[in-house]
Amino acid sequence: MFDSSVSRQPVRFEVGHGQVIQGIEEEVIGMNAGEEKKVCLSPEKGFGEHREGLIQSAPKEIFQGQEIVAGDIVDLRSAEGQLAKATIVNVAEDQVTFDLNHPLAGKNIIVKIELVEVA
Repeated sequence: MFDSSVSRQPVRFEVGHGQVIQGIEEEVIGMNAGEEKKVCLSPEKGFGEHREGLIQSAPKEIFQGQEIVAGDIVDLRSAEGQLAKATIVNVAEDQVTFDLNHPLAGKNIIVKIELVEVA
């Protein structure tokens, strides 16, 4: 299980505004309040294909002495100030390789949807 809203407030979104992944938006269309369904979403309808261009390297010094190891998820800030999560792939003597793809990119995902309310 990657994520769940069962123990917290339901996710509120407006269909057609890109607030959730495309597959969930498409699957709730036609559902009624109280209805549940379980669906398998392809990468195109989920978190997209895994893109090799999003695997990048940078000088280790950008982590300012932080202790990082392969598998860590870190926050990186672009030159424009945008924040992105990255998974550390490899830590070498002076270089760090990281993956900016979503951890579920390129994977089929199974989603259980319960439509609580339609406004």
